Amino acid sequence: MSARTKKQLTCPECGAAVHRAHRRPIERIASFVVPLRRYSCHHCGWSGVRVAIHAPWSRISRQQLVVRVALIVLGLLIVVVIVISISR
Repeated sequence: MSARTKKQLTCPECGAAVHRAHRRPIERIASFVVPLRRYSCHHCGWSGVRVAIHAPWSRISRQQLVVRVALIVLGLLIVVVIVISISR
């Protein structure tokens, strides 16, 4: 493990090692845009989200990438429509 990887996998509160934890639904959705991972510290109880060290996107196919981008665009379009309909 490199020094950079080890530094990123320590607790920002106490410096102890952090462990992967289950992501919340909103974090799973946000992972379509930014590769997020949730970590927790067993020593002090800290829990938080960090950007993944190695983005898994380098292994996805072109078709999967197109689907992700389409979902992001669709989501943004829905938000715009909702904002416009509320502002009337």
